[in-house]
Amino acid sequence: MTTTSFKYSRPTERLVILIAPTWGQGPPIVHLEHSSSSTLLASRLANIGGQNVEEWLTAQDVTLCREGWGPATRHAGIIR
Repeated sequence: MTTTSFKYSRPTERLVILIAPTWGQGPPIVHLEHSSSSTLLASRLANIGGQNVEEWLTAQDVTLCREGWGPATRHAGIIR
């Protein structure tokens, strides 16, 4: 499965948004993981409703930057 992740950070926190397309089998899978130091604070699937993924990511980026998160770094990968 091909994925793209967006990693945001603050001094002691990290937020990762993982996007995995389902190749026509439904909406993409969007997973959020929030951690502080080495502790997992939250891990959940995001419900983006009928929104386009790019629009949803843009809105999240604006909100997270407003809340003091650093700019996202984008990573592509494959999950086997």
